[in-house]
Parts: sequence; structure tokens; C-alpha cells
Amino acid sequence: MKLQLLALAIFCLSATSLHAQESENHPPIDPRVLMHYPLDELTSMSHEKLANITYYYCDSYTIDASNSSDFDIHSFDITLYEKYRLENEYKTVESNGIKVTLTPKNTAIYLVNYNPKNYRHE
Repeated sequence: MKLQLLALAIFCLSATSLHAQESENHPPIDPRVLMHYPLDELTSMSHEKLANITYYYCDSYTIDASNSSDFDIHSFDITLYEKYRLENEYKTVESNGIKVTLTPKNTAIYLVNYNPKNYRHE
């Protein structure tokens, strides 16, 4: 019994150590990004490319979900709203009790950080 507990403790310590090393190499990956890319592809990307992709899926819009009781930001998929994104203006789209405001395509932060056509892996 003691041997099993010792083996379990060693396993948990080594797993924690491996996770800490992975975290040092890459920041935590948002679930909204994981909906579109496999984890192994994301962890093999440069930090810059991963930051650009994360910006697109997580920060190229704002959300007002004050009128929705069951909204979960971690399952939100911006690609469903991309067709509404305008070249020169912010665009707000209302759907299912939420308001999504899209950053314009011509803004420097959008152009520099992510163009959905550049990184499609599909």
C-alpha cells in the first residue's frame, strides 16, 4: 500500500513538472482557439503566430451579453460572425440576446495581428 502511494506521489510530481515546463514554453491556450486548431499544432507555432491567432478568436471583437443568462464566452465562435465584419467601420450584430461588435478589417491591430485567410489550416 505504501509503495502504491509513493508511486502515485512520484507520478503526480512528474506530471506537475511536465505541465509547468509546457506552460513556460507557451501561455495557456484559450478554448475558443482550440475549437479551430489541434493542440499539437498550436504548441508547435511560434509565440507570435499563436498570439495573432489568439487575438483573432478572442479579442477582435467585444461582446455585450448582459441580456443573455446562459452565454459562455469560452464557447463563442467568432467565425460565425466574420461575414458581418466591415472594412472601415465597427459592426454590431445582435443574436440570441448578445451583441457582438466586430473590429473593422482596416484597423491596424486587425491587419497586423490576424487575417483569417493567412492562417487557415483546413
